[in-house]
Amino acid sequence: MRKSEWALAIVGFGLIGLVSVGCGQKKPLIDPNTVSRVESAASRAESAASQAEAAAKRAADAAAKAEAAAEKAASRFKSRLAK
Repeated sequence: MRKSEWALAIVGFGLIGLVSVGCGQKKPLIDPNTVSRVESAASRAESAASQAEAAAKRAADAAAKAEAAAEKAASRFKSRLAK
């Protein structure tokens, strides 16, 4: 599981705990501030994952451009050798 999936699972279990414990008790087992911090961490993890995906795409594009430039240079070199 990815970090964001773990964070969302923790948030889900936290909310279930808040609902089930809230029936008749004054204080929930999980502090609502903790739930909001976990939700915030999950959001940051999702943002980091999307940024990493974008960086990987940019790297792949750069590699493809470099490969095309290398092939072009090689073909020019071969044509000069043939002359």
